[in-house]
Amino acid sequence: MAARMGSRGLLELLDAAPTGHALTSPMVFAGVCAIPFAVAPVRVAHCLSRTAAPTHMHLGKVYPDEYKSLYFALFPKQLLLTSLRCFALHFFPAVDKFLKDCEETEQNDDGNNENVFPAFPDVKPCLIESGYSIARSTAVVTTRRVIERVLACGFDERTMWKLMKDIAKSAQRKASNPVLECSRSISRAARVGRTALRGYAVTVSAEVVVQQCITTKNVAMKVYTVKASKELSEEQKKLEAQRCWSWLFRQSVFSVARAVGSLTFVSLGCGVVVFVRPRDAPTWAYWSTLAGLSAGELAGDFLVSMWLDKWANGTPL
Repeated sequence: MAARMGSRGLLELLDAAPTGHALTSPMVFAGVCAIPFAVAPVRVAHCLSRTAAPTHMHLGKVYPDEYKSLYFALFPKQLLLTSLRCFALHFFPAVDKFLKDCEETEQNDDGNNENVFPAFPDVKPCLIESGYSIARSTAVVTTRRVIERVLACGFDERTMWKLMKDIAKSAQRKASNPVLECSRSISRAARVGRTALRGYAVTVSAEVVVQQCITTKNVAMKVYTVKASKELSEEQKKLEAQRCWSWLFRQSVFSVARAVGSLTFVSLGCGVVVFVRPRDAPTWAYWSTLAGLSAGELAGDFLVSMWLDKWANGTPL
């Protein structure tokens, strides 16, 4: 009844109440006035659900929540996969070098040496590099989760859903969509390329942020060492510090250029594989899009490194 009367009707009722009536109590007055504000959201939701037409489903579309935990990279399964990948990346070159040394020693053996096999390479540098690589990969994944939550404060659910979309699964859905099945291959390739560009932007941004932090830390430590050195003059310290900051600027430009190149070629790679694949193969669409994603990332990184590596790393730190 109070919800139907509204605030004006309640005020008129309170004015008409005699002095000393229970309605004139301040606590009762505040409680009665708060009833319409408490019931209003329920009434609005009821009206929307009652008047919404089934044909306007886009007004009430629910986008899936694809946010992962901030500590996703520290979960046992993810940490184990990251560790195995990093150890394989840094230990396989040492094992390959050991096998080549064994082949050379066996070819040059004249039968008089008792110890045919050479000594195994030192694994301490491999362990150190693997630890750095694991820490960097974990930092990149965690930074991506932080960037996703920061972007969620300024963008709506639809935009965040597009930024966090799985590129391969999206290509698979587009391949099995009967509406897009009759569209031209160029149009479908453009759609998948656009999805890849948006879906890969957050990952590339996280990699750039982590790499920039590592480079800045190294330059700051080098500058501090130069400033604390007693063997250099003030003029030499100033020149060395300027060289370090110039190197940081070149590395920053190099990181941004690699990110832009990776995004561009990832979009092109996914679009090309969609253009050449069969239309009625959703499973092929999934794996081919993953292949195009990896090939585009490698191609963009390789081309940008080939063009700018000499300029960025011409003078080592």
